[in-house]
Amino acid sequence: MLETLDHAKRDVLVHFNPDGNEDPEDIPKLLGKISGEYDLAIASRLINGGLSDDPLLIRRFGNNSPTFPSNAFFHTGVTDAINGLRAIREKSLLKLEQDASGHEIEFQMTIRCAREKMKITEITMQENQRISGERKAKPMAYGSAFQPNPP
Repeated sequence: MLETLDHAKRDVLVHFNPDGNEDPEDIPKLLGKISGEYDLAIASRLINGGLSDDPLLIRRFGNNSPTFPSNAFFHTGVTDAINGLRAIREKSLLKLEQDASGHEIEFQMTIRCAREKMKITEITMQENQRISGERKAKPMAYGSAFQPNPP
């Protein structure tokens, strides 16, 4: 997300994947949370009322597995630590010193926001069926692919 800062015209950045899973109608909900007191707003597939596009129990477990340690060790207070649909304040993003380069960037962002005592919130999302591309995320591997603290 840091590459986008050179092109950003606002103080809030939205991470949105164009593969059809995410509903652009959720963006105003994220921005509404950010315009309040929050630094990071995450769209959650796993919160009460949310829905994932993949009914496979193993995938659901994979998506849930990074959330447990993020809450247990970093007190993030979230239900979906790795979902990509999210909004963050530019000034908050700059404090995170992110160095992740793949899908684990969302997980790293969630944990580093919590570590910095930033305010995190979630909105409920209904994840749609993918309309293009293939699933590349490997949620079970996220935990070993990042460093919670900058080097």
